[in-house]
Amino acid sequence: MGRGVAAALGRAPPSVRWAASVPPAGPVAGAPPMGSPPSAAPPVASGAPLATTPVAAAAAAAPPPTSRQAVTPPIPHPPSPSALDGAALTGLRTLDLVGTSSFAVSGGLLAAASGMDALGVIAVGCITALGGGTVRDGLLLAARPFWVAETEYLGLAAASAAAAFVALDESVDDHPVLWWTDAAGVGAFAVIGVRAGRAAGGVGWGVAGLCGVATATFGGVVRDVLIGRKVRILHSHAEVYASCAAVAAATYAALAVAGGGVAAAVVGGVTAGVAARYAAWSQGVRLPVWAVAATEKTAVKREEGLTGEGGG
Repeated sequence: MGRGVAAALGRAPPSVRWAASVPPAGPVAGAPPMGSPPSAAPPVASGAPLATTPVAAAAAAAPPPTSRQAVTPPIPHPPSPSALDGAALTGLRTLDLVGTSSFAVSGGLLAAASGMDALGVIAVGCITALGGGTVRDGLLLAARPFWVAETEYLGLAAASAAAAFVALDESVDDHPVLWWTDAAGVGAFAVIGVRAGRAAGGVGWGVAGLCGVATATFGGVVRDVLIGRKVRILHSHAEVYASCAAVAAATYAALAVAGGGVAAAVVGGVTAGVAARYAAWSQGVRLPVWAVAATEKTAVKREEGLTGEGGG
């Protein structure tokens, strides 16, 4: 190269210097033929444009180098924690809807068996499905009930109870499908209740656990009062129920506190609730009560003491 080109490249950026150092593929227009003695290039004044010579012009027009493209396909990576959390919450939402429908059907069947008309069946079905969350929001968290904004829950509960009134009878109350969806609802409702309590702010894990139990069971409490039946969770005429919700809520809280992540806590809590429900049903687990004879005798004595009647 002539001294003028070398001087110009000395002031050019690195990309231009790299491109200019590569000889052109063919003869450059205006360049002396091969083998001719080099001619002195006129000096390039300081600050003059770089494209004053054919070689510099070709160097400036050359594209900058590019990095080598990968020739192998990318290695697949496992899903990120956020993706797993999203999948777990989507599954929880699905079980929430399934449990809502199942609770409404079972509540509607009990209402129909007690002699209520179609309106009473739909009302009790909705209360059974939505009553727990309503008590949680209104009584424990001083908030507007969730179904006021999420009206799809109210519609689903009403439609499920109406369908039960029209198409089913009380013989399906212990059907396996209804039983398993009820068990899934207990686990899902308990986990959702704990999450709602924590999301309200300023709520400790103990009260949040109570929110979980209330969400899963208090709809049934109101149902039993309305149809004139002994409250299911307060009497041991059947296997434990509220205790299963407490197991689900406690498992979720323990996994969340331990830092297991949203997905692990949700899946663990729901699974624990369903497992506890199945164990209680299959083993006939009940909480201890007083003996019936002793209870009746105590009630008689108390009544005699209150009324002032009795033998001497």
